[in-house]
Amino acid sequence: GVGFPEALARAKLGAPGAGPEVIPLLADARAPVRAEAARALGELDVKSALPMLDRLRQNDAENVVRAEAAIA
Repeated sequence: GVGFPEALARAKLGAPGAGPEVIPLLADARAPVRAEAARALGELDVKSALPMLDRLRQNDAENVVRAEAAIA
């Protein structure tokens, strides 16, 4: 029912400044959104997301999210 977050779509397109809008998506209830947010933040090299990415890498319930957070 809920579409792809607009901030994540902009980040995936490489929009400058999209990183800060994507960080809150790391806490989204949907694992695919968390995983894509982690990937986008890594690609955008958003240093301020590193602490949250590290927590996801260690603690997320979904393997795909942990993997994307580790890569990011």
